[in-house]
Amino acid sequence: MIIAILISLLFFIIAAGLYGIRRQGKAIPISVIIIFMSFGAISSTMVKFIYFGEDYQAYQKLNWQPLAPSKIEDYLAQGYRVFVDITADWCNVCAANKANALHRNEAIKVFENSNIILMRGDLSQSNPIATQYLNANQALGLPYNRFYTPTHPQGIELPRELTLETLLNVLKKP
Repeated sequence: MIIAILISLLFFIIAAGLYGIRRQGKAIPISVIIIFMSFGAISSTMVKFIYFGEDYQAYQKLNWQPLAPSKIEDYLAQGYRVFVDITADWCNVCAANKANALHRNEAIKVFENSNIILMRGDLSQSNPIATQYLNANQALGLPYNRFYTPTHPQGIELPRELTLETLLNVLKKP
């Protein structure tokens, strides 16, 4: 990271030096100075994006349990909340939900720092438990997410296409 920052800084120093030389009357085209400033700005933006953006692997820290609908009531009785995610590798909307909501840093922090049990049913291959769960909830397809809390023991069905804002609002439910 330090090397990337130094490279960005180097472009700005070169541009400033060339500008100083130009002010002394040397024939340095302004376009050359602008190019070095642009390289500096682009490098800075890349550093910010790469090093100060989200941890795109943070979702791997989450502890997903296999879907076990019979355990949900017990978890609620113990004061836990339960988030159910029914997904499949072949489901494009499922992948979009992971990228746009489920795997985002803000959601991961809530999942990690709350009393939320994460359950996943994977329909990438035959999964009778996930299929029965979908049928019991009259789900029309994938992805399917439901959030159970002690005050919402029947669960809150989330929209098919998740946004981070929608997910975080539901996860705030007591």
